[in-house]
Amino acid sequence: MKPRIATAVMLFIASYSPLFFVLTMKDYNFDLGQFANPSRSIGILVLSLLSIIVSVILLRIIPKGSYIVKILSVENRSGDFLNYSIPYLLSFLGNDLSDIHDTLALVVFLSIMLIVSLKTHAIFINPLLVIAGYSLFDIEYEYDENQRTVLVLSKMVPKVGAHYHLAQLTSGLDIIRGDENEIIGQTEETES
Repeated sequence: MKPRIATAVMLFIASYSPLFFVLTMKDYNFDLGQFANPSRSIGILVLSLLSIIVSVILLRIIPKGSYIVKILSVENRSGDFLNYSIPYLLSFLGNDLSDIHDTLALVVFLSIMLIVSLKTHAIFINPLLVIAGYSLFDIEYEYDENQRTVLVLSKMVPKVGAHYHLAQLTSGLDIIRGDENEIIGQTEETES
């Protein structure tokens, strides 16, 4: 698997870890102090925790970026997060980890969601990224006298006219690293 696809898959799995935690809580018998389906529940928990850990590590080791761009326009896409929450409703619609049909249906559904998310970049509207302080922006930027539009993760709101280092996280998603004190430069229009 290519590194960028692997990163996208890890972010996808991590984004659904709250759903997986809810499902495993539903499978836990608090009276007996054990899971009704320990192998499935523990497997889901381990996969979720690993994906979160790997995602955090990936986001921390990404270099500042190999190219400097000038921001031309910014649109905050973090509001699209609500659209992403619909699959979480599945956990409250009677999904039962002890029923192999429910489990297989969930696997098929999430597999389809992964493919759709990779194709539409919806994967990046991720509750864990929001909790970690990242927002999603649709930016238009200038680089080498060419203009381009891309989705960007950032912990700050990019400023029009400012210059930032961009690093490619996955196909179709870049990331701005640093904070507002690390803005590389601003044009004369933004300094007034």
